[in-house]
Amino acid sequence: MELNSEKLTILLEHMLHHNKHHSEEIGDIAEKAAQLDKKDIAALIKEAKDLQDKANEKLEAALDSAKKGE
Repeated sequence: MELNSEKLTILLEHMLHHNKHHSEEIGDIAEKAAQLDKKDIAALIKEAKDLQDKANEKLEAALDSAKKGE
């Protein structure tokens, strides 16, 4: 696939939406692990969610730049 500015923006929008959905799911899994009294596992899953959220912030910044034509 040849990538141009328009396709890059569309790809970033898709990935950001996709990753945000996964982040929500990861948060749900962390909550369920906590409910099972698996605190160490829940903490690790929460850390993974936090990392996913940070990655999403970078994707959002990239998307904003792409929309501005930078």
